[in-house]
Amino acid sequence: MAAIKIFTPHMLGVVGLVPLLYFATKNNLKISLILPVYVILFLVAIGLTPRRWVHATPTNDQNAATAIVFGFGYETDGAKLLPGAANQFLADWIVANRNAQTKTLLVQEGVLVALNPKTVSQLDIKRIHAHDPTVYVNTLEAAFCAIQELNGLNQKKALLVSHDVQLQRMVWDFERVGQRNCPDCVFLVPAIPNTPFPVNSVHLQTRNQFVYTILELLILRPRDLLTPLPSQCKAPATL
Repeated sequence: MAAIKIFTPHMLGVVGLVPLLYFATKNNLKISLILPVYVILFLVAIGLTPRRWVHATPTNDQNAATAIVFGFGYETDGAKLLPGAANQFLADWIVANRNAQTKTLLVQEGVLVALNPKTVSQLDIKRIHAHDPTVYVNTLEAAFCAIQELNGLNQKKALLVSHDVQLQRMVWDFERVGQRNCPDCVFLVPAIPNTPFPVNSVHLQTRNQFVYTILELLILRPRDLLTPLPSQCKAPATL
């Protein structure tokens, strides 16, 4: 089912292209001129996809002792790492909306620096993986690291939190990695509100909703599905 959903935009693109090519052939139109226009219009349509169509479906159960929070496009000020709008939003959201049962947060670095020590003093905060600006850890790789940490905590249930446009892919990645590395794990999905995009993110693709939606639907989801599962954490957490 996930594969069908992932490749639906691509299939729609092909379906729309077939009658266009037929029309061009019948009317002796230059395909070399029509094709670029079609591609541009198709990309615009993908980029303008309503966010609610991209969202993950929330689960009824939201109660877990552990929440896993992925970051999204941190920023920098010289050598200082800043959370950026998305990470700050996600950090504030999990603190305000976590269930009383949630005592542990597994987070990426951008979310870690966004957390206010005073509001999370009663929580156990752990890194999912080490932060190294020269080592990019994608969503699938981070899912593997997070499940390793979850197993280390002897937890089999976790609430997954990320940017609302990324969340569905996060869920699919956790389910895929979990099948091999934690078959008893249950991953819960919250209803994440529309999350802001960090306009000064170090990751250029995360700065803009239009651009990121195109990448998410056409490239990132297929990439994660087709990439072999990791066999080790790319950047093991040290703390």
